[in-house]
Amino acid sequence: VLAGRSPRISAPPVSPDACDALVLACPVWAGRPASPLHAWIAEAGEIECPVGLLTTLSSEDAGGALSRLESALGRCALAKAAISEADRRQGLDAAKLDAFAAAVTHGAGQREGRSPPLGLAASRSA
Repeated sequence: VLAGRSPRISAPPVSPDACDALVLACPVWAGRPASPLHAWIAEAGEIECPVGLLTTLSSEDAGGALSRLESALGRCALAKAAISEADRRQGLDAAKLDAFAAAVTHGAGQREGRSPPLGLAASRSA
């Protein structure tokens, strides 16, 4: 929400509740998660499946942005990761993404006692 207006967002053609897990990713602008993601979360309503949160940002502190997203969701995320410009420059971004993908994949597999699905962790190492 910027200047009191929410951006127009088109909902995806697949219901997020039909997924084993949903990853929501956005840049952090001025210390806040991008407003289009907030608008999408508000439009989507209650999301039943586990949610992983991923942010990209230029600085090191994404804690406030991730907390705001969890607040908008109304619950804690399955997994959270923030990839900063410094991470990218130091070559730490791939390891952070792999750890995030593994946490999402494992958490999705724990849902209703299912086996972990093939996911990002498997595809990144291929």
